Amino acid sequence: MRIIFDGLSRETIGEQGISIAYLKRRLKILSFLKDTVQMEKNSIAKLREVIYDRRTLNSVLEVAQNLRKRFRYLAVIGIGGSSLGAQALVSALAEQPERIAFFDNIAPEALFSSLKKLPLKNTALNIVSKSGSTTETVALSMVLCDLLKKKVGEKWKEHIVITTDPRKGALRRLSQEFKLKALSIPPEISGRFSVFTPVGLFVAGFAGVNVNELLNGAMRIDKHSRKSEAGKDAVFAAAVCDSLLWRKKRVFVIFSYSTALKKFGDWVAQLWAESLGKLQNTKGEEIHSGQTPIITLGTTDQHSLLQLFVEGPADKVYNFIEVEKPKQDVRIPQIFDREMGFTHFQGKTLGQLLKNELIGTLGALLKKRRPIMRIVLDELSAEEVGALMQFFILRVVYLAKILGINPFDQPGVELGKKITNSLLGIKDYEDLRPIAELAKSERWSFEI
Repeated sequence: MRIIFDGLSRETIGEQGISIAYLKRRLKILSFLKDTVQMEKNSIAKLREVIYDRRTLNSVLEVAQNLRKRFRYLAVIGIGGSSLGAQALVSALAEQPERIAFFDNIAPEALFSSLKKLPLKNTALNIVSKSGSTTETVALSMVLCDLLKKKVGEKWKEHIVITTDPRKGALRRLSQEFKLKALSIPPEISGRFSVFTPVGLFVAGFAGVNVNELLNGAMRIDKHSRKSEAGKDAVFAAAVCDSLLWRKKRVFVIFSYSTALKKFGDWVAQLWAESLGKLQNTKGEEIHSGQTPIITLGTTDQHSLLQLFVEGPADKVYNFIEVEKPKQDVRIPQIFDREMGFTHFQGKTLGQLLKNELIGTLGALLKKRRPIMRIVLDELSAEEVGALMQFFILRVVYLAKILGINPFDQPGVELGKKITNSLLGIKDYEDLRPIAELAKSERWSFEI
């Protein structure tokens, strides 16, 4: 994996970019923060510890492989960090992604659409919630478990694996009461950072992903960052660059040039938005920190969003995700007469065309002085995807430390949950009912 910083430099894009000399000074000045992160014994330490925990990995893989032998399909019931990381792994690396169904939305039409493709008698259910009480997850679990019981009777319990807190929460109690298989999420790790815990590893193992290679990639990045001084650490350098553009560039664009990495973009969006979008810093001062992530796919979004990116407001920073060697390629056949003007495709493949389209998009943005970081995977392998995800996890942690914010909480999300609970009649949240009523207001509306 290569991280290419050229498109961020003032030498390439002028005043919109970062002076290389100034970046070097900032890396030296901020190196103490990198050292602080290395020494911390809290959530940051646990994030690194899980990728080396082979005992947990082996026990998770044992459960996954046993269920894989008994059931053809897996339904994953979870939302946000309990689902997006696993979705990214399946989309990028599974040989048969159609064997995994994700239930992460309570819209009835989405539920019925997914159930049509899923024979429940041959399906295992993985219920994922760190708290054990996530509203959408609990509701969907009750629906699917009820359907499963109607199909297989008392054998329904053999289909279930719960992934939750090791000691507390409603799902942990449920697993104990019904003697269901259960996997543990380390309490120190927030959901959006949990892809290398049983949350992601169990699903990846069931999907046939080489999980050992996945973790090897994550370890590769971790060791690089641990052993490199600040000026030679690509992860820390990326975070410092992010911090230098933070106030000027309020939109963070992920532009993936691989359809297999589209779901990876969705995972990054949550990681970036929930970790870095904060009202207050760690001193309690109001700062309204954050960049709005936009997830795009090449070449599709060249024909929808590129016009805005090239000629619209210069308020965005771009991260391009590329794969050097595609798993497959297709030669473009010359089936039309030369007179039709398509001779420029002669001898070309779709992979080559994709690369040319990528360079064209990069060129158009650079010509307009837009800041770009390029992340190039050697290939779409488990090791490279693991490295890519660990790069973003550590990058967010470093950036949060530089900005002085806590990347592990999510008070804005919790407020929405509390207002929802007030509508469900939960007594502890009755004081929020007036806000819920305000949200339902239709005093100023038109019916057309």
